[in-house]
Amino acid sequence: MPEYFDIVDRNDHVVGKDLRSNVHRYSKMHRAVHVMIFNKENEYFLQRRSASKDVSPLCWGSSVSGHLDSGEDYDAAALRETFEEVGAQPESLNFILKTSAKEETGQEFVKVYDFQHDSSLRLNTDEICEGCWKQVEDINAWIKSDPEMFSRSFRYIWSKYRICKESS
Repeated sequence: MPEYFDIVDRNDHVVGKDLRSNVHRYSKMHRAVHVMIFNKENEYFLQRRSASKDVSPLCWGSSVSGHLDSGEDYDAAALRETFEEVGAQPESLNFILKTSAKEETGQEFVKVYDFQHDSSLRLNTDEICEGCWKQVEDINAWIKSDPEMFSRSFRYIWSKYRICKESS
């Protein structure tokens, strides 16, 4: 079944829609969400993207990340993607920040959320080939020593996310 994304302008207003493949191929501005999951030990869950992903296959990234379907809002997409990718159903998510569409995000406006989850996760193997819990310092050191192991958008989002968390 074809997957359609809303195409947006520089102000994140919908100006049309197109197939996922065209949106990525022609670098059209569109929308995405990233959800950062942490546990009571303050460890963050990283996912390794499956080999079948069209962007950054086999790279490590946010706990959950995904696109908004055409007509969907950010909050609904974040909850949907969280359930689809890791089987978690939080009652709510904490909104942390929003980025503008730029090269570092693959021309995506991204809303970033987080929440605490202390139960097991059920990984969707179509989306994720593995996952791990890591301390912030370990993630920072890993990114510094081997940045290509991480998706470009995650490196950018992680940097912005950490700044927001450290200033709050």
